[in-house]
This record gives sequence, structure tokens and C-alpha cells, in this order.
Amino acid sequence: MQGCGIIYMMYAGETYNRYLYNTKQDYYTDKPVKLPKPEFYMLYTGEKKYKKKELSLAETYWNGDNSSLDLKVKVLYGDNQNMILSQYVKFTKVYRTKRRELGESREAILATLKECKEKDILKEYIEKHEAEVIGIMMSLFNMYIALELHDHRIKEESRQEGVLNTLTSFVKKGIISIQEAAQEANMSETDFCKIAGLNAAN
Repeated sequence: MQGCGIIYMMYAGETYNRYLYNTKQDYYTDKPVKLPKPEFYMLYTGEKKYKKKELSLAETYWNGDNSSLDLKVKVLYGDNQNMILSQYVKFTKVYRTKRRELGESREAILATLKECKEKDILKEYIEKHEAEVIGIMMSLFNMYIALELHDHRIKEESRQEGVLNTLTSFVKKGIISIQEAAQEANMSETDFCKIAGLNAAN
């Protein structure tokens, strides 16, 4: 939670920058620009029992020195049983548990909706929009999978690049032959030489 102040500050800067651009306001003149009053909120759904009503950037990093840059974030917990926020917090906790049990899967989503309906957590909304909720949650799940696959591909490409660089270095130093290097890289000698930038005659 402590790091959220910096995130909000960066987000506010980007948001105001877009706002000034979209409203065609010149902030390099003496005339003050018109800016909407900012309000920052954070819905806490974690396991720890935080009870701060407000987080302060200055308090977190500069011992509450008000002469420094500050940004205050109001923390919402959804403690009230009748609050929609409370229902959402419970929903996220159920989903977190199902994900631990069933992994990032459609089964975890369906099990979450089933338990939430049984426990009267966002029941009315889920019953009216169940297909939409499943679609949104599956889209998020697919996005996570895509990101994981992307990260895996990047790591694998980096690993392969490292292996090729090492093999190329060994060939240039005469430690191994092109044929041996190509076999180790699981490719033809021609392809290895092309990728490594070597002459097949080496």
C-alpha cells in the first residue's frame, strides 16, 4: 500500500498532461490554467488488517513534512455490509481463494460465481449479468496468459541468444568447429553461420 502514493502521483501527472493537451491550455504563460480538483481513492482488498483512512506521500516518505510534495489517497475498505464496495471486496476474496485452488482457469471463475450466489455476494448482479461477468473475467484471464507467454518467449529468446553468442565465441576462438556449434544449437551449419555472422569456411 505504501507505494501507491508514487503510482498515483505519476498517474496524476500523466492525466493532467493529457487534460491540458485536450483542452488546448497553454501552461507556459502567466495566466493560470484551469484544472479539475483531484481526488484519489484506493479500494483495499488485501488480507492484512489496514485501517488507515488516508495515505499520505509526505507521511510515508518524508516523515509528514508538509513543506514537501504531498499527495493524499483515501482508503476504502468496504466494511459496511450494505455497501457495494463490501460486496466487491468479498467477491475478490472468494476469487482469490478459488484461483489458489483451481489455478487461473474457467473453473475458478465458475466456482467463484457459484459460491458468491450461494453466499448472497453480488448475487443480483451476477444473476442478471452472469454471461457478461464470465466474459470479462475470461478476458482478463486470457490477458494474463498472453502476458505470461510473452514473458516466457522473451526469456527463451534471450536464453537462445546467449547460447548462440557463446557458441559463436567458441567457434571464433577455435574451441569448437562450426559443425559442432550447429549441432549444439540444433540447426544446420548454413543457418548457424547466417545467424552468427560467420563464413562457412571458418
